[in-house]
Amino acid sequence: PLARQQRIELGKDLYVTGYSQGGLVAMWGTRHLGTKVKASAPLSGPYDITGEQLSDLLARDEQFLNTALKSFFISLVAYSGVNNIPGVRYEDLFTP
Repeated sequence: PLARQQRIELGKDLYVTGYSQGGLVAMWGTRHLGTKVKASAPLSGPYDITGEQLSDLLARDEQFLNTALKSFFISLVAYSGVNNIPGVRYEDLFTP
């Protein structure tokens, strides 16, 4: 729809890519464009939570907004895993 609104003609070979936050957008776009996409390459998207990022996400924080954003981000990664990786369940990722 956006391409049509902008009068951009999409060819038969559509490639989608993005880096960092664009990786999330590339995954979303690939999912919603479906069979129109020939290949997709999301790079360093929301699944890249290693090292310093992970320790920061798990650290205690006195600021409510920081805690809420961290919880949202962790939940988004879990939701993405459960819905896109066969066999992954919430019970595998979180404990009561």
